[in-house]
Amino acid sequence: MVLKIPGGVAHGCKVISEDAELFYITSSIYNTAEEGRIPHDDREIGFDWINL
Repeated sequence: MVLKIPGGVAHGCKVISEDAELFYITSSIYNTAEEGRIPHDDREIGFDWINL
């Protein structure tokens, strides 16, 4: 499966199999200062990763 996610869109993944390979292709060189993170259990989002 190939999934293209536009820049600036929050995203995440959950592996439900024993093995998985994830290839991450970016549109520019990685810059730590531009990285943003949202905890998987952020209450404002309200997404249940455990019971997905």
